[in-house]
Amino acid sequence: MDKKMVVRHSEVLGEDLDVIVYGTAGQPVMAFAPLGQRPESLEEVGLVDELSDYLDAGVIQLFSVSNVDGESWGSDGYAVERAARQEAYYQAVCEEIVPLVAEVSGSGARPLALGFDLGATHAAVFALRRPDLFQRGAELPGDEAVVLFSQIRQEAAD
Repeated sequence: MDKKMVVRHSEVLGEDLDVIVYGTAGQPVMAFAPLGQRPESLEEVGLVDELSDYLDAGVIQLFSVSNVDGESWGSDGYAVERAARQEAYYQAVCEEIVPLVAEVSGSGARPLALGFDLGATHAAVFALRRPDLFQRGAELPGDEAVVLFSQIRQEAAD
């Protein structure tokens, strides 16, 4: 399976955002990891392996996006500063990362937003606030998502 790291400097955030791209073609899926975790975490818990048939066949192309949870939701700072940082992340994803996904995928399709644990909140916010940019959102609780994908894959094979 093809895997590459893309680093995009965010003018909105004033820092780099990492995006790991899995696969070379297919419906773009933007995945948001659990609270404060790096984009690699979705691979570490086995999600990428569970989706490998779809990635290898060019059915989907997965974009695992970094977050600023440690500066927003997971911070102990002032609420107004945390909210401002989260809103800046939202703007950065919409204005800088979605165009990157379109450029890399070349599919012309609006991405799906997929999230796990707090990443599910990100996916829901993006899909609900910007239906012009995202086709749909899928939000799953924590590590249960990998178990769910394993069960669906096994049922499809039977």
